Order: sequence, then C-alpha cells, then structure tokens
Amino acid sequence: MQTYASDMAGVIDGDKTGLLKKIIHEEEYRDQEKISLSPESTQNKIMLIASWMFLIVSLGILLFFLFQKNISTVDVSPQFAPMIFTDNTDFLEIFELKKEQVLQTIANTILESKANSKGVEAIYLTENKSIVGLERFAKILEANFVFPKDKKISDNFLMGVVNQNSKDFFILMKITALEDVFLSMRDWELKMLTDLGPIFGINLSANTKDLFTKSFEDGYIQNKNARILFDANNNIVLMYVYTSDDSVLITKTEAVTKEVMLRLASSKIKK
Repeated sequence: MQTYASDMAGVIDGDKTGLLKKIIHEEEYRDQEKISLSPESTQNKIMLIASWMFLIVSLGILLFFLFQKNISTVDVSPQFAPMIFTDNTDFLEIFELKKEQVLQTIANTILESKANSKGVEAIYLTENKSIVGLERFAKILEANFVFPKDKKISDNFLMGVVNQNSKDFFILMKITALEDVFLSMRDWELKMLTDLGPIFGINLSANTKDLFTKSFEDGYIQNKNARILFDANNNIVLMYVYTSDDSVLITKTEAVTKEVMLRLASSKIKK
C-alpha cells in the first residue's frame, strides 16, 4: 500500500536527481566558456594575429606620412572674397568659350540683371568651377594691359552691375598703391576702349570711331582722381577712378562710382 510518507520520499528523490543534473549541466557550460575564452583556442589565435597585423599596418602608414618628404599636393584654386557688399551674385562658366562668346555672355548677364534699384549684382567668371582671376581675364579678352611686376595688382577683382536709372557695368580692381599702377593704367588708355568697349556697350562703328583715337583727360569724380574719356558732347564714355588707396574702378557713370565708393567705405568699417 502506498502511503503519504512513501510519496514524499519519491518527490525528494526526484528533486535530488533534477538538481544534480542541473549542477552537471552548469559545470559543462562553464567548461565550454573557459575553452572559448582561452587564448589557446584556434578562433582566438586567429583574432589575435589579425589584430597585430592591423596594428603593424597602421603604424607603417603613420610612419610613411611622418617621414615622407616628397608628398605631392593638389593646387587649390584661390577663393576670392567680395571686395564690396553685393546684393546678387552670378557665376558664369566660360570654359572653352571664345573671346566673343565670353563678351556676349557678360553682356547678356548685364541686360538680364535682377538687382533691385541701387542694388549691385556681382559677376564672376569660372572655368571648371574655379573663379577666373584678373590676369586670366585679361588674357581671355586679349587685353593690352601690362601688369606691373611684383604683384602690384591683385588677381582678386570684381565685375558687377549697378542698377540705377540703367544697368551700368563696372570693374573694380585691388591694388597695393596708386603709384605702383599709375604708369600701367596710363599706357592702357590707348587700347582700353578697344579692350573693354564691347562689355560697356561701345562698339567700333562709323559713329564711334573717333572715340577710339581720343585721349583720356584728367578729372575728378566724387572728389577722387580720375582719367576720363569724353565724347564730342562732353559726355563720359569711359573712365577709371582711383576710388581709394587700394582700388581702381573702371566705369562710365558717376552714379556707379558713388555707389561703389559707399560700399567700399562700408566694407572697411566692418573690417
């Protein structure tokens, strides 16, 4: 006959057997874990060797750059800071365009300028997304300007449109000192209208041919020294103005000169 006492004894024996199995299983798991974490295991040996290889390669690359003397560098195109505050900016890609096409591209941009009243729209030429400097610009136009030695004129220059009663073009050049560029500018007077006339809307014709042989005259624009080319009616055709000790402005209206000078003064105050 099965009694309560015999039933309890069976349960206790069953618990002991289950507990023993659990203990054995946990010991086996710990042994497997020790084997997997052991540096003697094949997997860990491979990982250790790979880590050392990566370390050696990294040190080799570092030492190469530290002691390499003839590392080639890539030239970075100069990034020109605006000489004055402008309201709009146009970048005109002219890579592989001929001189006449470049002139027409600039002329179209002047006509289509979106600058507000008295606003200034900057125009930058680019070749392969690199901004064209003054010397390169002169070469593209086949201009007769002879650059003074020792970088007396910066390659950083600004072309733009001032929207007054009309859309008037200008070129602003950065110089080191007036006396450094005086002779170069005077020599250029003989061909300045020929070189820049198309951009300013002045082309050689029966009505304008006399202008291309006339001489520039001394004058004052906004109380600044200027050299001015007048037509037969004493109207300004083209002029260059020494707007400050470090800038020369080429334009054909006094209104443009005034606006650019105001912005030049403002930019210097901010600096």
